[in-house]
Amino acid sequence: MKFRKVLSFSFIIAVVVLCISSCASAKVSPDIAAQDPRIQPFIEYTKQNGANLLPGRYVQLYEIPLKDSSEKINAPSHIIIEIGQLDSESGYYPASINVYGKDIINCWIYFDTDEPVPVLRTYTLNAEEKYEVSAEGFAVVMAEENQYVWFCANTEDGHVSYLIPINDYWFPAGWYEGSWSSEDGKYNLTFSNGELFLQDESLGHFAVTDDRIMTSEAGIIYAMYNPQKDALIVSFTTNTGYPEEAVIFKRAILNINGTWGAIVNGQQWVIQYNNGQYYGWINGVPSEMGVYEVNGNTIAGHNNSGVKFQATVKLDPTGEFLLLMFQNGNAIQYQRMQ
Repeated sequence: MKFRKVLSFSFIIAVVVLCISSCASAKVSPDIAAQDPRIQPFIEYTKQNGANLLPGRYVQLYEIPLKDSSEKINAPSHIIIEIGQLDSESGYYPASINVYGKDIINCWIYFDTDEPVPVLRTYTLNAEEKYEVSAEGFAVVMAEENQYVWFCANTEDGHVSYLIPINDYWFPAGWYEGSWSSEDGKYNLTFSNGELFLQDESLGHFAVTDDRIMTSEAGIIYAMYNPQKDALIVSFTTNTGYPEEAVIFKRAILNINGTWGAIVNGQQWVIQYNNGQYYGWINGVPSEMGVYEVNGNTIAGHNNSGVKFQATVKLDPTGEFLLLMFQNGNAIQYQRMQ
């Protein structure tokens, strides 16, 4: 399905993940929900297309305090929601809510598009073994091209949360591998060969299930990847598994030192990077040399003739492949030789 553009997805990303807000400004008043600027642009699209997009597996994001700060961000929580295909006879969606990776609540969800703003109602069994509404919230889907998120607001108190699909966009394979640093430089997080390090201290071996990073010693943390910003949003938990503080990590400076090879137009290209200097060969014959600097995910420099270059650098999670994407649209993928 191809989605109609509603708003710039970079704007959506900023609202969902990196927008810092107070508790008060994050609420949605039930009385004026249809005029709320966070909801109004998406109402009609949701009524037309939301039913088709609802089934799936989601991580719930809600406000969590930033570490060492009074501010809050929307960060991954301890809740995963799985919504099945619509039951055509009842008009309800079978669903399950997975809490802390162990407690699973089975329920039904009703998607009510007859309201001025679409509403999701969750039905769970009560003490008398009868289904009753246990949660109710306004819900609109914010979509562009192949990506979407659900914006939800509790109808009782107006608190906002987001449902982020568990897919390769938000949770790509190997997204965690490598080194990360908090924006203020206070905290460092490194995933290396199956071991997790915080401030260079090992937290033990880890495994990943959905957004849960489970370690042998530190318990569970929750994380999601923001591909637009190449940022890692991590929620740190107490020993109960409930997230109490969040940190935004950015990629640390990429270490591309080593020798890399590629086949370009039938020729073997080899390039060696060594702490700010590089050397190149084509079919074994020296081709050029020069200097470079890596800043974030950008490499820039000039060769020995003074010709400048700049490219975006991407190192795959295994460290085996190096992709250079130049401003003129050309791209070269190298494989590590040593």
